[in-house]
Amino acid sequence: MKLLTIAALLITSLFIASCQKTDQNEVTINYYMKATKNDKAWAALNLTSLKKTNNDTLTIKAQAIPEGSALPDETLIITLVANNEGQYQPIRNKTAYITTVGLDVVTNTYVLTTESTNTITITDLDEEDKTLKGSFNLKFKNANPKAPATDVITFKSGDFFSNILYQ
Repeated sequence: MKLLTIAALLITSLFIASCQKTDQNEVTINYYMKATKNDKAWAALNLTSLKKTNNDTLTIKAQAIPEGSALPDETLIITLVANNEGQYQPIRNKTAYITTVGLDVVTNTYVLTTESTNTITITDLDEEDKTLKGSFNLKFKNANPKAPATDVITFKSGDFFSNILYQ
């Protein structure tokens, strides 16, 4: 009988402990990147920003699940030199849009076009909170020389809010 009483008390205490309220002041921050990609809504599900403090290089990497896939087989990489709010041109040879199959087989690589409309605007670079906010417009063309000239990817009215990892 003693064993049964101890087991009941143990189960009751576990139940009570699991039902305790969590800290009500805990704030969840929702980072995002969204845009219109070739006239359709596009949203990233994985978003990271990396800032190299020795040369102010900022790299934003976003992954999205393309229509008809279950995996994030689209990767958008934007690299620029930025140390403040303002409008910037991305670094052309370090900015790309990549499609994959199963996250490891690259199917297409798109490179940034030379158009002056390819811009990133940083509206808030908060080094204390380690967050980055801004907008972008980017146009990519397929890097394969055999691809038709019409194989382009255009991101319009893009905006993002990300945490920043410093290196």
